[in-house]
Amino acid sequence: MLLSRNAARNGAARSVAVDLPAMAPASAVAEFDHALDALAGIVRAIGRHALDLPSASAEVTAGLCERWARHVLVRSEAPSQGGPADGEGVVSGRAWGELARYITSLLRDEQAHAVRSFAALRQAIWTFVRGVNRALGEDLAVDADLRSKLDCLLAIARSGTPEELRRETCATVHVVSAALEVRRQRAMQQASELGARVAEMSVELEEARREANLDPLTRMFNRRAFDDALGRVAELTALVGQPACLVLIDVDHFKRVNDAHGHPVGDRVLQSLADAMFRTFRRRDDVVARYGGEEFAAILRETSEREGCMLAERLREAAARLTVMAAGTAVRFTVSAGAAVSVRHESPADWLQRADAALYQAKRLGRDRVCVAPPSPARPPAVGA
Repeated sequence: MLLSRNAARNGAARSVAVDLPAMAPASAVAEFDHALDALAGIVRAIGRHALDLPSASAEVTAGLCERWARHVLVRSEAPSQGGPADGEGVVSGRAWGELARYITSLLRDEQAHAVRSFAALRQAIWTFVRGVNRALGEDLAVDADLRSKLDCLLAIARSGTPEELRRETCATVHVVSAALEVRRQRAMQQASELGARVAEMSVELEEARREANLDPLTRMFNRRAFDDALGRVAELTALVGQPACLVLIDVDHFKRVNDAHGHPVGDRVLQSLADAMFRTFRRRDDVVARYGGEEFAAILRETSEREGCMLAERLREAAARLTVMAAGTAVRFTVSAGAAVSVRHESPADWLQRADAALYQAKRLGRDRVCVAPPSPARPPAVGA
């Protein structure tokens, strides 16, 4: 939700004080409010026009900029302070230095990305121009030779002897054949070079597409890739009737880890859990993803409820044995999980909602456990669907 400094003075934000002395003139307070509104507007504009970078997507950057704008306006917790994504809570002061460093780093990364992209485009254009110039130069030389031979042949045809005409015709045919062979060879070489470049670009595009579907911290699939996979598996379930199991996993009390040990340690906790998931869900068609924040997901095709629960329990036990060191202190954590087996003709959203309800039940019952969602009644597809 967008808000301005003036609008934030009402409701829950009424208690937020302006960072000015209590006796500051009203004009100074108003000027400070305008400055806050302008700064928040600049931060939001940067977020709206963010680029997709290897380190973060434009959507993630826009979300962070929105949280920074709220921090500037109403002193909600800044992203660097480990606050919740919804920006609830009030802090004692504004993290001006952190904001400046974040915006500076973001703009520097975007500039570097733009420079690299422009350099690649410039190199591609230069390669094209150089190839065209080389081809034109070769064609001009061959065309000049052909023109000379044709002129000689025309002159002999007008006044030369039959023997001279035969000899010059053979020579001209030889030159024409050689020119055609040169152009054929060059066309084949250019086609080969073009094919190699297309293949190279296909690999680059595939790598870029894969990177766009990966979470940069854990190297798992991200939310977008998870949503696509969930829809495909749900369609396959409806088509062939084979069971599939969806498991949602959440790190228990993860905010306490960040608050007590800092975000770098929290990141290592998430990475260690991601590694444990890769070891637990090892089949090639298993889809493991970072669903968001400290929440993860696994889509297990051709997996019954019993098998899915067994794997989820194995992951829970593995997580409880993991240790992350922080300044000489061993940080341990647990996870909760909710599992739901697919029901034929159930929508992906309903399937996900049942798994999420099972995860919520595991949290409510005390965490560090696996709960299973009861199956919902199968619904046949709508007529005409």
